[in-house]
This record gives sequence, C-alpha cells and structure tokens, in this order.
Amino acid sequence: MGEFDELRSWAANLLTGDKVALRATTEDDLPVLAEWWNEPDVALFQQTRIVQQPQAQVRELISAWARNDSPGAVGYTVARADDGEVAGHISLHGLSVPARIATLGVVLGPPAQGQGLGEEAVRLMLRLAFDEMGARKVELTVFSFNARAMSLYERLGFGVEGRRRESVLHRGRFHDEVSMGLLESEYRAWPSS
Repeated sequence: MGEFDELRSWAANLLTGDKVALRATTEDDLPVLAEWWNEPDVALFQQTRIVQQPQAQVRELISAWARNDSPGAVGYTVARADDGEVAGHISLHGLSVPARIATLGVVLGPPAQGQGLGEEAVRLMLRLAFDEMGARKVELTVFSFNARAMSLYERLGFGVEGRRRESVLHRGRFHDEVSMGLLESEYRAWPSS
C-alpha cells in the first residue's frame, strides 16, 4: 500500500471504530438526544442540577454543539457501528491559538452505557483533536461521584488537574467537580496512537 492509499485509509477510518461511528447530527437524532438530556439518570452526570428543559431548548443546544461551523469546535452523534442507532453525543469546544486547549463533553443514553461505546467514542474524538485539530491538550470536568467516568478518563491517561470542592449538590450532599486533562505528549505515548 502506497502513502496515498495509506492516508486515504486512515482518513476513511478517522471517525469509525469497531463499536461506534461519529457522524453528523441529523434532525432525526435530536428528539432522542434531547429526551436523554432531560432524563434524571442522565442529567445527574451532566448537569449541576437535575431540571427538565423544554425540548426545543435542548434540541437547539445540541444543534449548536453539532454545527461544526467553527475551526475550534466540533460535535458528533455517537452511533453504533453495526446498525447506526443513536448512542449519544460527543463534542469538543474552545480550541484556539495560542493555548490550543479543547474541552471535551460526552453523553451516552442509558441503552448505550456499560458497553465500551463511550470509551471508543472518546478515543476517536481524541484522535480527531490531536491529529486533525491541532490540540495541545484536551480537558474535561467530571463530578467526583461519577466513578465509572473518572476510571475511564484515568485509563485513557487523563490526570486530575484540580477540584472545585463541594460545588455540586445531589441527593442532599455536596460533591467535587474534578478537572482532568490529557496533554498531546501523553496521548502520543498511547501504544495504539
């Protein structure tokens, strides 16, 4: 395989893994994504307070994340690779010169959780961030009670950079909001990158 063919193959598989594909968000995706955003068991891990928002407002929010009209932001529907079924949404935003730091956001619907889909979607988005968007660092925030997400991010090489102590109230208790980051050099140290 020549260099040209190798590049084409790499690009063709940039947004596709074994379990998920990242694809442009369609109007048909918005109702299910907005429904999940308003489900308390999803909102718990995404929002500082569980509150239902009008469907139109949530659809507009997700649409804004997925417009892909800025060089410093990108958003995709996470779809199952086998059948194209919507599994969630993933986005990067805030990437700008000179810092070149992007913020990652990911939400998976309840039917897609616990199957490794989120990990693969994050891996694909990190590849896009570092190999195509020129990010130097990708950062995120996660609530301290979300042990499953924190474990995933640590497994991928994200390090804890700080905490907003007792800044989120859920179930009558305060929890930390944890800031985590992955440098490009740490991403490049992955065996698979």
